[in-house]
Amino acid sequence: MEYTEKENEIYESFKEFMSKNDYRPLKFKELCYMFEVDDEEKKEAFLTFLNKLCDDVKLIKTKNNRYMLPTKDMLT
Repeated sequence: MEYTEKENEIYESFKEFMSKNDYRPLKFKELCYMFEVDDEEKKEAFLTFLNKLCDDVKLIKTKNNRYMLPTKDMLT
């Protein structure tokens, strides 16, 4: 899928944030808090973007509805 420049910037922020050793997978509400997504319209767009990243396997949504980067073995 194609991403806008803004979406690519946000994804790079995700990668930086989620690749830290102390990162634990977060739920949607927690990601909204971390990235200061506060109104309903923005939350809807943010969720759509997260789903788009999951569809492209740039993010993984766990069975507990938490988001994380895919591990290297998931990509092969």
